[in-house]
Order: sequence, then structure tokens, then C-alpha cells
Amino acid sequence: MALSKTDVMNVLNDPILARMDFWVESLHVCQDSYRYVAQLIDGDYIHIAPGASGSAVNAYYHDDTDTLDTQTVDPPPDLEARALLLHECTHGFIDAMNFDITRLTEETGCYLAQYTYVLLKNPAFIVPPNNPPWLHFFQQVVELIKQFKLHEARGRGARLYLNDADFAALRTELNHLNLYSRLKDDQRSAANGVPYPLPDDPAGRGVRVSSQDDSFVQIRLQGDLLFDFDKADVKPAADKLLQHAAVLVQKSSPRLVYINGYTDSVGDNSYNMRLSQRRADAVARWFFTHGILPYSVMRPSGFGKAPGGAPVADAAGRANDRHVEIWVSKA
Repeated sequence: MALSKTDVMNVLNDPILARMDFWVESLHVCQDSYRYVAQLIDGDYIHIAPGASGSAVNAYYHDDTDTLDTQTVDPPPDLEARALLLHECTHGFIDAMNFDITRLTEETGCYLAQYTYVLLKNPAFIVPPNNPPWLHFFQQVVELIKQFKLHEARGRGARLYLNDADFAALRTELNHLNLYSRLKDDQRSAANGVPYPLPDDPAGRGVRVSSQDDSFVQIRLQGDLLFDFDKADVKPAADKLLQHAAVLVQKSSPRLVYINGYTDSVGDNSYNMRLSQRRADAVARWFFTHGILPYSVMRPSGFGKAPGGAPVADAAGRANDRHVEIWVSKA
């Protein structure tokens, strides 16, 4: 037999993923990232091919066909098999979000996700004896997880970058293993996106691409769909609108993302400056907590009252003034 779509979904819906939260360059390893992969699998945008790899010990994600081959083992999968499925689903998330990272960074991040999951499920885990070069690499993965405390509450939100000596050393060690020895240090990921229809715009007017050129894409979000009057907390019903915007942002391969908040003409200037800043911060926080963008590329700013704002008596005009603009810099 082979592991099935149900087995993959069980891993992606494991409650323990709520305790995973760290960054590897632009890759956010967290529950929301895996929920997105689960949505893609559930809708057959990422396909599950049970046992297609013909291996009991390996699963494999194919960027070109958006397909995950599972292992040829009898269900239910043990911890090692579950962790390997999570490794490949991490590749699926990178592909779906079309991240521009190197292959070595991608693979190292997937191994960190795999063994963080193992340590969360079994804190006493010790790497079992195996092929010596791989044994040492896996031991180094586990040591790095423990160093950054990725499997503990105090390690949530940790960030690993290429210029971190320990992370760079782990990438280099991976590059020395036979399976990855042909990779060049700067070779880019094969991620090319997973075709996925935009989520429904709940009001048919909430998200609009206002302008686009070679360097910028401007996306306008209708503010009254995001926030209640005089509030800066994102409405639960606004998730679909922000998911829609997130797809547009990711398709633009952002280098920097400017999130600009505006209010209507009601209230004094200083209050509206603060309110617009809080609303811009709330959208940035939503993108961050849902694994869409790291804070390092976002620039949330409040600009107060919208230029040329509608008169107080013009309710429809004031509703149009209350908005958030997202400027995506591609260069």
C-alpha cells in the first residue's frame, strides 16, 4: 500500500503545527502556511500521487506538475513518515508562493521544518544510526533547532538568514551530500507557483489593481470591508478579501511592499493619522501571521485623511476615502 491524500491532510491538520513558528529567509514555517497547502490539496490544485515515487523511505514534491508523491508504506504513517510528508509539503508551500530563494536554502529550510516537527512530537528524539555523512547532517539539523529553540515556545518567531554562520554551515554541509552535491550555491529554487483561482471578493468591489507598470503594482483595498467604523482590528469576514490581495501581491514577486492607510474627512488630523497607521499596521500583521510576507519587506504607514476627501455629508464618498493602498515594488 501507499500513503494517501488523507494521510497528508492528517499531517497538515496536526494541532501541534500551531507550535511551529520560525522564518528561514522569506519562508515562514508556521501553521497558517500549512493550512494554505491543505487548502490547495483539498481543492486538487496540489495533487497527491500515492506511492508514485515507488519508495518506502522517500516522498517527493514536483514543482513542474504541482504533485506530491507519497511513500509506499502501510498507513497509518509513523512519526518519521509523517515528518517526511511535512518536509515535502514545505516544498509545496514554497512552490505555491513562488518564493525566490536558493535550492540549498529551500532544502535546508525543509529539513529544519521536518525535524522541528519530530522534536515537537518527541522531545527525547535522537537521530538513529544511518549512513555516516547523512547521520552527521541530521545531527547538525537537530542541534541547530535546539540552538534556536525552534521546538520551544521561547523560540517562536526565530529568524535564520544566510549570513548566520551556523545556518550557512548547515547549507554547506547539505551541499556536500551526494544527493545535493551538484547544486550551485546560487542556484535558484524551481518554485513556479501553483495555479489557484483568486478567493471570492466578498462584495465585488473590495480589491482593485489601480495601476501597474514594470516596477510597481498598486492594489487598493476598500477600508469599510476591512474595519468597522473608527476601528483598526481586521474583521473576521475580511479574510477572503485579504487572501485575494495576498495572491496578487505574491504574483508580483515583491521586493518591498508599502502598505498605506487612509481615513475619511471625519475627525481631527492627529487622530486620523494614528488611526490610519493602526490600520496599515493591522494589514501588515495579517500578512505576517498568515505566512504571506515577512515584516522585513513591509513598510506600513498612516497618511491620515485621503487627499481630496469627500465632504462629511457624502456618505458614499467618505466610504471610498477609507481605504488601504498596497504598493508592491518589483525592482
